[in-house]
Amino acid sequence: MARYNTEHHAKSHAVILQAASELIREHGFDAVSVGAVMKSVGLTHGGFYAHFADKNDMLAAAMKQALLPTVDRFERWTAAAEAEGDASQFARTYLSDQHLARPSEGCAAAALVSEVPRQDMALRTEFAEGVQKSATILGRIYPGDQAWGVFALMSGALALMRAVPNDDMRAAIRARVMRDLQKLAVPD
Repeated sequence: MARYNTEHHAKSHAVILQAASELIREHGFDAVSVGAVMKSVGLTHGGFYAHFADKNDMLAAAMKQALLPTVDRFERWTAAAEAEGDASQFARTYLSDQHLARPSEGCAAAALVSEVPRQDMALRTEFAEGVQKSATILGRIYPGDQAWGVFALMSGALALMRAVPNDDMRAAIRARVMRDLQKLAVPD
C-alpha cells in the first residue's frame, strides 16, 4: 500500500473540502455522497477514510469551509460600504445577479439554511459560528440587532430569488428588500 507524505495528505484534504463545500451549496447535503465528492476530485472512495471518519464528519468540515468565503465576502463588502458611506451597497452586491447565479460559490447561509436543522450538531455548530462571524461584520454598518435582521432578510431574499422561475419575480424581491433596507438607521 502506497503511503503519501503529510504535504500530499494536506493538499488532498483541502481539495476534498473545497469540492464538498461547493457541492453542498449547489445540491444540498442529502444530494452529496462520499463517492460523488471523491470522484469530483479524482480520488477513490476508499481514500476518503484517510481524511474523515464518516460522511457527517466531512459535511461538518465542508460547512466550515463553505462559510469561509462568505465571511471573507462580508468583510470586503462591508469595508466597501463603509468607505462609500452607503450601507445599501452591501445589499446591492449581495443580491446581485452575479451572486445569485453561483450558489456553489456564494453565501452558504442562503444556500443551506433550510437544510441545516436536519443535520448533526457538529455541522449546526459550524454553521452557527460562521453566521455569527458574518453578522458581527455586518454589524459595522447595521448596528445592534439590525445586523441579524438584515442578514436574515438578505439571505432569505437570495434563497427566494434562486427559487422563483422568472426575472420579474426576482426583480420584485430585490427591489422590495432594497426599499426596506433604505429605512434602516446606519451609524455615522
